[in-house]
Amino acid sequence: MALKIGLTERHEMHTNDGEPIVEFLFPKDVDHVHSYDAHFERVLQFLNARKDSELTNVWLFVTGLTPLLTSTIKAMKFYNWNLVGNARLNRAIDTLTLWHYDTLSGKYREQCVTELIEDSQFL
Repeated sequence: MALKIGLTERHEMHTNDGEPIVEFLFPKDVDHVHSYDAHFERVLQFLNARKDSELTNVWLFVTGLTPLLTSTIKAMKFYNWNLVGNARLNRAIDTLTLWHYDTLSGKYREQCVTELIEDSQFL
């Protein structure tokens, strides 16, 4: 089962099956969009607060705000790289799928970007 989260609360979000997205990494209004380090830390806090196996398959619904997205991907990679031993087996993000809103269809389109968060020493 995937952990389905939205990047920001700027828009009402639903999966293509109609399931509402109720958990977000960032609030509706982000005062300092270019505070990259603060965004990175916020995402790390979110990840560290998850229970074992909740992060196995992450679906991230995005609708813009590229600085938040890049900080999120960097934080997820850092998170994976810094897990060791059993923590790596139980808590690592195995797959990251971005879901981009398609204005033409009114649906989200998936893009698997797992390679952006993998630890290259394990490839």
